[in-house]
Amino acid sequence: MDGIHDMGGFHGFGRVDTTNETTFANDAQRRIFAINMLSVMQGVYNIDKTRYYMENVDPSDYLNTPYWERWLGMVERLYREAGITADSDQSEIPGARRIPGDKLWDGFRSLRIPEPPPLPAPIYSVGESVRMRRDSVPTHTRLPRFLRGRVGRIEDYKGIFRFADAYASDRPENQHVYSVRFTGDEIWGSGCEENTSVQIEIYEPYISERVAHEN
Repeated sequence: MDGIHDMGGFHGFGRVDTTNETTFANDAQRRIFAINMLSVMQGVYNIDKTRYYMENVDPSDYLNTPYWERWLGMVERLYREAGITADSDQSEIPGARRIPGDKLWDGFRSLRIPEPPPLPAPIYSVGESVRMRRDSVPTHTRLPRFLRGRVGRIEDYKGIFRFADAYASDRPENQHVYSVRFTGDEIWGSGCEENTSVQIEIYEPYISERVAHEN
């Protein structure tokens, strides 16, 4: 989807300030993170859906809402969609397990996504130059806007993974994934810094075609 969250390559937002960064500034932020972790572990929603719901907000709200408040708003919306609210008949997660706070992180890290089933052989091969799709999808996607229509070179084949675009809409689907390198001038033109490149994991449906030359 075309949203304000996809800010890569935009002008006017200044440099990213990384000074004095902390993971959590206060206990409220820790709690929001823990609630989201527990919700994924208990199956209220999947991790790909969280990104879609954080992205799918009014642009002015996105820019003016602090980071962790966007997380909280996402959790609230997903719980409402699941019908789990304080004033409803269903105020608890069905079949939820109680997990002690000191075991939460270990439990989250131990989660394992099942091995995906086999797919037909990948369409593309390492070393080929490929063009990304130009079109926008109305829902979640991991293809950055600045790569639409751009040509890159496949550097590696990563295997079969769950397709985040589909899982964000509750459609289980798996796809081949490639690691593709794009030169800076292909993305931003001749004015970019020398020897700049971006390498990113690309789902197979993001590729529109092979090209006969490497940019």
